[in-house]
Amino acid sequence: LEIHPHIPDEELLLALDGDLDEASAVAVAAHLRQCETCQARQTELALRLGEFSELWRKDLSREIPGPALPTARLRARLAE
Repeated sequence: LEIHPHIPDEELLLALDGDLDEASAVAVAAHLRQCETCQARQTELALRLGEFSELWRKDLSREIPGPALPTARLRARLAE
């Protein structure tokens, strides 16, 4: 009976981003095929990361004006 430790969250995140070297990616994929706990944690991390990204985009969209505002300012300056 072989006991495999669970994959750290940081490594699960790197796997989601495709930022693991090939050997590590193969090892993580093999572990995930056998470990429902790590599968569930990676799924949860992916969901949370998606939620964070969505909030980040919404926050940025309030700070960055749409293309109409800079265009209107440019036209006003050109008219002067």
